[in-house]
Amino acid sequence: MQPLDTTDRRILDLIQRRFPLVSRPFLQIAEQVGATESDVIERLARLKQDGMVREICAVFDSERLGYRSTLAAMAVEPARLDEVAALVSAHPGVSHNYERTHEFNLWFTLTVEPDRSIEREVERLAHEARVASFLVLPAIRRFKIGVDFDLGTRGSEDGSQASGFGAGDRGQDSALRTQDSGLGEAEKNVVRRLQHDFPLEPRPFERLAANAGMREENLLAIAKRFLATGVLRRIGAILHHRRVGYLANAMGCWVVPAEQIEEAGCRAAGERAVSHCYERPSFPPRWPYNFYTMIHARGDDEVRGVVERLRAAIQPADYAILFSRREFKKKRVHYFEER
Repeated sequence: MQPLDTTDRRILDLIQRRFPLVSRPFLQIAEQVGATESDVIERLARLKQDGMVREICAVFDSERLGYRSTLAAMAVEPARLDEVAALVSAHPGVSHNYERTHEFNLWFTLTVEPDRSIEREVERLAHEARVASFLVLPAIRRFKIGVDFDLGTRGSEDGSQASGFGAGDRGQDSALRTQDSGLGEAEKNVVRRLQHDFPLEPRPFERLAANAGMREENLLAIAKRFLATGVLRRIGAILHHRRVGYLANAMGCWVVPAEQIEEAGCRAAGERAVSHCYERPSFPPRWPYNFYTMIHARGDDEVRGVVERLRAAIQPADYAILFSRREFKKKRVHYFEER
């Protein structure tokens, strides 16, 4: 695997956050990093082959598309963890599935169509896996979401640091509600095209539009409208965090009084190493935590340093830090497609 040079890093720093919605996006990226269009495409092809870039695609807000999603956990006997993880990962609505350091040791995210009960779907998985203890933890409020690995080429105008993250999406939802998406067939067709890995060619949107049976300018117009209304969170590169140097991540689970959650959310969202920040239901006494932060860093000690800063800022009644130890699945859910 070839080490990243400065141009590689500049490209990755750019396209994680804002892949250009223009006819020739790689040309625009090339102009920003001082390279040629063909060089940018060749470099991205190599970075994908080396496994540093998982894919370049659109990231949609599932709730705004009319879907329901949740975080869920199971307490699995260690000897059966691989078996149960494989069963959970086989579900097409599971996008992330991890082993974490806790009695509840299997954590996954599940997305389902609006006419299905997400609670019953988790119950069904637990029954099939012969797991008696599990948690269903849908988001109540979202304070931040946006994984963005800073590779060290951003200037001070970005307000970024080499070890941190960009701001992500903050404070856009005081409450999350599932509703009918209201999208027409043409718009759903654009979702179907943009959610898959983009072709590495000078005019990728032209190819995607042709596959959708429309003109390139129409596809781009719909995509820009999605972005403006929050249906589309971003278009960008999804990186393999370990391969770009972020070797540790952990979920911070905190007990915060209800009247302090808003302030805690604002404080945690301001921490660059926090990529996700949510309020979720609690189930005391077995699971008292109601506030969640996902932390990414270059090592476990760096994670612990972030935890100490958050603990001082949030001042929780109690907390637990669950380190991720194995990734069983990381694959985006695809919307409006046949199962």
